[in-house]
Amino acid sequence: MALAGALSIAAAVRRALVILALVSSDRRRFEYSMVRFVPYTPSGEFVNIGALAGSDAAQEWACARVADTLRAEQFGGRATLDTALKLIDSFKESVASRSVDGTPDPWGAWLRHLHRDHQGLVQVTYPIPMSAPSAAAAVETLLEVCVGKQPT
Repeated sequence: MALAGALSIAAAVRRALVILALVSSDRRRFEYSMVRFVPYTPSGEFVNIGALAGSDAAQEWACARVADTLRAEQFGGRATLDTALKLIDSFKESVASRSVDGTPDPWGAWLRHLHRDHQGLVQVTYPIPMSAPSAAAAVETLLEVCVGKQPT
């Protein structure tokens, strides 16, 4: 139990560092959510496997998943992970179509909708503001800081 508390504190510290490290006047405001793989929901243990970031004001949106899925696969099995990765791929398609068709649904509302609807095998964290030069840079930084891996 103490380990779980320490891990959640470490996660909160990492998230705060991301927000603080990226605050600068030459950057724009984006909202982001992490995508988590939770193969055993009752335990609450998870592995971050993706990130979403975007801004309607900047007209930029991005989604990426980790390139190296070995840790997640060892944690929950290949078949279960494949299901989670397919969901991230569907998020990527939604982000790509948003860029093309100018989807009217506000980005923050979409992230909150994903957060509400995805709290099982795949969980989407509640959106948090951050600043970055671009949505793609935000996603890359989030995956580097919160996962330690480069995005695909």
